Amino acid sequence: MRVFLPCCFAFVALSFVAPTPRLLAQSAAAAQQTPPASLPTASGMVQPSLDQIQQALSNLNLSKWKTRDDVRESTFQNISSIQRDIQGTLPGLLNQADAAPNAVEPTFALYRNLDALYDVLLRISSTASMVASSNDSASLSNSLQSLESVRKSLGERILNISQLQEQTIVKLQAAAKAAPAASPAAATQGAVVDDGPQAPPKKKKRVAAKPKPQPSTPPPAPAPSTNN
Repeated sequence: MRVFLPCCFAFVALSFVAPTPRLLAQSAAAAQQTPPASLPTASGMVQPSLDQIQQALSNLNLSKWKTRDDVRESTFQNISSIQRDIQGTLPGLLNQADAAPNAVEPTFALYRNLDALYDVLLRISSTASMVASSNDSASLSNSLQSLESVRKSLGERILNISQLQEQTIVKLQAAAKAAPAASPAAATQGAVVDDGPQAPPKKKKRVAAKPKPQPSTPPPAPAPSTNN
């Protein structure tokens, strides 16, 4: 059973989450953490199946397939396409997925390549089941089953990573909403402005008290004259 559509939905759902820059930085850092030792790398999951496919293709004897030349030529082209993909494209995709084991995008790119590889191998195996020897047919069928199992495991891993990242973002957003936010008025009242050392207060000069004016002494009255 394919898990392509659920993976796409989970991947798109993450793209609509709009965390703050701080939350985004925290979630990005969490996505790059090293996975637990029990969790295999992408190479550890995929490479054994790729080795099995290469061995099965190299052991095919197309000249003994009981079919037309055009079918044989088409099968040869499909085999060459798979070999170019395994030797040229997949190593880079595996390295990117290994470098970011908890990131969705590189693992999803690897899954999409394996999905296309599965379709080509399925055509070869279907043809072999009708015109090839029992050994060739069985070898291709086993390789196809191995790739299908790996592809399913990789799809489940993408879903788990997507759900884990989404849960992390939701928790961070909830924590940000729960944190009390300081109001602008409170921030203004509590602000302290440091203008440097304060100047000493200026001393006021004492003003001398003016003497109160003394009341003027009236001149002495003239003595009365005595007429003899």
